[in-house]
Order: sequence, then structure tokens, then C-alpha cells
Amino acid sequence: MASTMPSDMSADVVVVGAGPGASSTAYHLAAAGPDVIPLEKSPFPRDKICGDGLTSDDVHELIAMGVD
Repeated sequence: MASTMPSDMSADVVVVGAGPGASSTAYHLAAAGPDVIPLEKSPFPRDKICGDGLTSDDVHELIAMGVD
């Protein structure tokens, strides 16, 4: 599979994966100031079991991140 990311791309932090945990990590890191690039091997949208269920704590975190 060929990469679609430019070879000259740079960031302060690279987060490997873009599932719920990695995405929220990337969000909070970026909110703190550094340039962040999340990398994911699979295209979106996709079916992923860890993102199929949300607890009330998860919903509160999403709202705090600006996701309604």
C-alpha cells in the first residue's frame, strides 16, 4: 500500500492509531500546544468494536471536546 502522506511532513508528536483512545490523546495533546499528527493504517469510516459503545463518562468527555 502506497503512503499518501507527504515525506516532508513533520510534527512535535505522532500518535499511532486513530481509534477512540488515540484520537482523544491527539486532541488533548494538540489543545496543549504541540503540532500533532495521528496516523491510522485503515481508512475511515470503518466498523470498530471499541467505538461502538459509549458510557456516560465517554459522552461527557466528547461534549467537553466539542463533539455533540
